[in-house]
Amino acid sequence: MSAKEKATGLERRITINNAMSRYDNAEIEEARQHIDHLFGEAVDETATADDVEGAAPADPKLEALLAKARAKLDGAIAEDRTEIVDLIEAIEDSRASNDAAGLSDAARRLDDLLFYLDT
Repeated sequence: MSAKEKATGLERRITINNAMSRYDNAEIEEARQHIDHLFGEAVDETATADDVEGAAPADPKLEALLAKARAKLDGAIAEDRTEIVDLIEAIEDSRASNDAAGLSDAARRLDDLLFYLDT
């Protein structure tokens, strides 16, 4: 993993050994079930926010961000995984309540976190 400070260009690289070994399959499965519970296990994958009455229209960039975040859950450490889940929930809640400011803030924070995880 590496991190680079934008202002100074200072870059640090670290290696995390056995990061996932401290989580057993039961804990990972429990996290998956929690996500499934939040978003509905039997959700029609073709359904969009347009299909939900009162929800904000689907934004392809936001949908891509959410898909990327969900894909990162398995490989994320517990703290990052919790933050990803919290931000996904904040995005979904903001979208359901048509809170544009909350949606924008949560999406920005999730994008920043995913950028950090990619570096």
